[in-house]
Amino acid sequence: MSKTLRPRKNGSRVYEIRVSRGRDPLTGKQLTPYSMTWQVPDNYSAKRAEREAAKIEGEFIAKCKAGLILTKKEEAQHRKEAAEQAEKERLEQESKPTFEQYKELSLQRLENEGYATGTINTYNTALKRASNVFGGLKMYDISSNMIRQYVMDMQGTRQYKYSTVTRHFATLKLLFNMAVDDKVIETSPMDDLKPPRKPKSEKAAKSGETKAYSEEEVRRILESAENEPLKWRTLIYFMLDTGCRRGEVAGSKWEHIDLTTGEVTVCNNLQYSPDKGVFDTTPKNGITRKIFLNEEALHKMREWFQAQRLHYFKKGIPQPEYCFDNNRGGAMCPLYITNYFRRFGKQYNIPDFHPHKLRHTMATISIANGADIVSVSKKLGHSNVSITLNVYSHANEEAQRRANDVLAGAIYNEKGQKEA
Repeated sequence: MSKTLRPRKNGSRVYEIRVSRGRDPLTGKQLTPYSMTWQVPDNYSAKRAEREAAKIEGEFIAKCKAGLILTKKEEAQHRKEAAEQAEKERLEQESKPTFEQYKELSLQRLENEGYATGTINTYNTALKRASNVFGGLKMYDISSNMIRQYVMDMQGTRQYKYSTVTRHFATLKLLFNMAVDDKVIETSPMDDLKPPRKPKSEKAAKSGETKAYSEEEVRRILESAENEPLKWRTLIYFMLDTGCRRGEVAGSKWEHIDLTTGEVTVCNNLQYSPDKGVFDTTPKNGITRKIFLNEEALHKMREWFQAQRLHYFKKGIPQPEYCFDNNRGGAMCPLYITNYFRRFGKQYNIPDFHPHKLRHTMATISIANGADIVSVSKKLGHSNVSITLNVYSHANEEAQRRANDVLAGAIYNEKGQKEA
């Protein structure tokens, strides 16, 4: 260690302080010592300057021993590494995707993971509106308050139903959770956000709606269907009896229906997307199932089979493979079914008439009239019986009450007869 006072030409005084770093263990050469300079204030006397320099020297030695001091070479290397790290972080931040870019990446990822095209289209529709707001922003710049305001704006316009707003909220939550998994962002801005609450006005409006038709309403639907073309009349019977989804009905093929026994194998599911058009895939959850038609529905299917075959025979065309074709011998777009149901409901004054409601109707009436929940679950193609129980809990309670009445009647009536 050394402390040297060096006068400058301009009259100033500077202390040079050096602390030895020893020798290189490999070469034995003296290592460049740690060094610093301290300029003595002009008003300091020589004695005071010496005393202050000694104090500064002691502090400098302590810092050297603690590893807090770098050589000029080490400082230069440190500055270089710091600059390189800053540039790396800058490039990383610039490479982070915007909302629009990550939206496209996530939709592609869902497709690669085997998500149904309909599901991906639903996500895309929900995220398209969000892209109009967040599209150019980096994912890490989107805050909880921004999303909260976005949801509030959707609710405030009254243009969107509560179910639509909640779907958009859930889709955004999925997107940001995926971004966390992909390490695009550290935490999701939606972690602390609660789903939007249903407006009181919509609660009141929805309170009288049901997911299924009553038995009386079903009879009116079937009576109205008698005025419709045989194909559509048969389709309504088929949907009501099987509880099949819209795409499963459109994808039904004659080769998968035994017109003698009424056995139906549900293994196809037609879907539509603007980019692919109509395409065939497997039923939801990839579950192929076998169900049986009741005699009335089976009779309608036999009647329609003969009528369809005769229709195309007269045109010199083989009978289509699909039960419910598009009137040209090809696959029918599942959207046509929804459009037809909408016109049917309007014409015959049947509220909320859509394909999925017949599915709910089949399950609700079956369970309420004593059908066991496992059989209905398999008929619906649910992946788990618990799903059926959750959706149709009310119908299941009604079935249990009826079962109790049957049991009570069997026990107590027999007892009463014996006592008499």
